[in-house]
Amino acid sequence: MLPLLLSAILYFSDIGEQIWQNECSKDKEKLIFWNPHEPFPSLGIGHFIWLPKDSQVPFEQTFPSLILFLKKEGLSPPLLDRGRLPLADTSRLSERKGELQGQRAPGVT
Repeated sequence: MLPLLLSAILYFSDIGEQIWQNECSKDKEKLIFWNPHEPFPSLGIGHFIWLPKDSQVPFEQTFPSLILFLKKEGLSPPLLDRGRLPLADTSRLSERKGELQGQRAPGVT
């Protein structure tokens, strides 16, 4: 049983490393990314989108749903716990573009 468990852990660890390499070149600075041609940031390996108020884009906002899911599961999203990104207030999100771009996500070491 133990060898099977260790094998599974190594397997999923390898998959995680490959995803991290493919999505952000294993660069923690790229976990928060704001494309200069888009009006919204992309957060994390899942590219969770957080739209500023009144944005008109053909994408679905996914970041707030992620936060609600994490809270429901009893997890504490580090960005919100430190008051860095108040979920309810997206009115000033565009103003914070420079602050967010290239910022290392809190809690990521």
